Amino acid sequence: MGTRTCINFLLLLGTLSLVATSDINKRILESIPNKVNNTVDPCVDFFQYVGGNNPKPYETSYTNQIGEIREKVNQRLVPIFEDLGQRKFIDKLGVEEKVWRFYKSCVRTINATGSERAYLDLVPPSKDVNWPQFASSRSEWQSKKISLMTTLANLRNYAVNDIFFNTMIYTDFYDSKRILVSISAPENRPKRAIFQSESALNEILIRLDVSLLRATYLAKAIGQLNNEILQLTQDLEFFPSIYTVEEMEAEENGGLRWRRFLKTYIKKEIDLDFQLQVFDIEYFKRLGPLLEKYESEVVFSYIMVRFVDFVTSAGYYPTGDNTYDCINVVGYQMQYATKLLYENRYLGDGELQKYESEVQRIFEAIGIKLLKKLNENHFQLNDTQIEALRTKLIAMELNMNNMPSIADHRNFVHFFYQNLELTGEEDYPDAQLKVLKSFASRELSLLKERIPIATGYLTMQSFQSDYNPTTILDYMNMLTVDFAVLQEPYFAHNSHDIFKVSFLGVMMAIEIISNFLPPGISFDAKGIGNNLFDNFYENQHYLDAVECVNKAQPEYLSLHLDNIAGVQLAYDTYFDSDSVFNQTQPDFTSIPLKQLFFQNCAQIFLKNYVPSITKFGKLGEKTLKSIFTNLKGFSEAFQCPKSEDGMNPPVKCKLFES
Repeated sequence: MGTRTCINFLLLLGTLSLVATSDINKRILESIPNKVNNTVDPCVDFFQYVGGNNPKPYETSYTNQIGEIREKVNQRLVPIFEDLGQRKFIDKLGVEEKVWRFYKSCVRTINATGSERAYLDLVPPSKDVNWPQFASSRSEWQSKKISLMTTLANLRNYAVNDIFFNTMIYTDFYDSKRILVSISAPENRPKRAIFQSESALNEILIRLDVSLLRATYLAKAIGQLNNEILQLTQDLEFFPSIYTVEEMEAEENGGLRWRRFLKTYIKKEIDLDFQLQVFDIEYFKRLGPLLEKYESEVVFSYIMVRFVDFVTSAGYYPTGDNTYDCINVVGYQMQYATKLLYENRYLGDGELQKYESEVQRIFEAIGIKLLKKLNENHFQLNDTQIEALRTKLIAMELNMNNMPSIADHRNFVHFFYQNLELTGEEDYPDAQLKVLKSFASRELSLLKERIPIATGYLTMQSFQSDYNPTTILDYMNMLTVDFAVLQEPYFAHNSHDIFKVSFLGVMMAIEIISNFLPPGISFDAKGIGNNLFDNFYENQHYLDAVECVNKAQPEYLSLHLDNIAGVQLAYDTYFDSDSVFNQTQPDFTSIPLKQLFFQNCAQIFLKNYVPSITKFGKLGEKTLKSIFTNLKGFSEAFQCPKSEDGMNPPVKCKLFES
């Protein structure tokens, strides 16, 4: 190739690259004004301004729980599963084959008549005792010596959690080198629609072959038990205590038979001095006596309904299209396998490295800005406290997609599912229980060997939450960014920095700042709790901020402090004079960059990516107002006049500013 031809070719490549980048920016830009209602004054009603052009700003065509980002991920999984259907698998034990076999079972039989009953046949309460309605008589069932804790442990080995309590294999809060069995009050409060009325409970009990007469009684009793459990979970603790099994079995701590539970759960004999990490000890003190109040048939029927509800709803949001629904189910229940397939399809050929580089760049910029704020010492901390926070910030790590920081993710995923055996001919309940049991066994193996994943815990429960975030910072100082957010219009590695920092950058900043405010501030760089900041709750600057925010938005107070400080941190990272980001107005839009920043990051709080927006109406309006009225750049961006009731109040709540 001649020199002139080579130069022309390189110029052409450069032009094509600029055009492609420009197209990306325009596509992302179009996704924002489509939601903005320019007929509304943002200084008067920012809530309607950024969401008023969307007739249902909280809802998507999918569900509120997962939201738009998760739906787009599922749509991107569709061609992956279509390709699997065309493949001839050479390695019958490979991850792709296991995913495909589970998917086939799901599509074929997930809606089969009697599938709810099938779960009960496959998983009885114990080896020798069946569920109450299958006994020849009530007296015959009651004569069996059935153990409540053995039954709960048996179900826990199928990843069923949160029935009366939550069990995790979790890092010791006070010694990050230790792994402990940790127990706490239920994370997912049993508020699902099935428990909202006696008629709904009555219907499912009848479908599970409970007699009509008995179902009427049990539905009422189960509903009452459920309500009493909810009452026990009102005031929960953030910090755990260490108790021995002997101490937890004492009557004053609830008297539940933890040796029986642990023997079945971790499959070995348990000594009385075996240690448990216990959150919410007051809950357990009241739980034992509460369960004693109810007939065993009521308690076990409650367990049965919770079990069936879990397995029939885990990742299943029926749309009428089994093929699409089962992609979601498999993606949810075989998370690491589908993460690998997604990574190979969309982040291969160096794309993942480009995304990692950009996310790392933003992560480091936010960290440097926060370090400067810490050095300014607005909370007037002592030298020891400031140094501890500096050390913690510098030690913070970034992880992509909760996958190990090793090059070969395939080997990790292969190892994770090596004990899963599927024929592809099973009915869905049978296949699903095998998948769940395989997952639970890997979770349990954390007691013996560290599975190389990012977070300090591994549990299906974290995937069964209403709050399924795209960024999360665990107490071990690891910030995880989910691949789900690495797609247009949320984050493109070659888009303009304003889009990257105002969306993912804001979410990262909120997570990071949470570790430097209560309760996260109480953990050091290694995730070990200490008393260095016990007096922070009495810090006058912090108390002033709490009082200020509390006046406008008392709900989710701690979260709103994180939101305000996090958005401000991301804004300062981008727009301060020491910024590493380009603040020149781009030619693809006439919208000022500062306005574009706020328009884009507001979508985070409108689209249910954070749990502060879980109710409609005034709470959502108050949430946006409490965040953006307290940002010093907002009134400048939109030139808002000072107003007590508007978006530029004379007094703004300050955390990392004086």
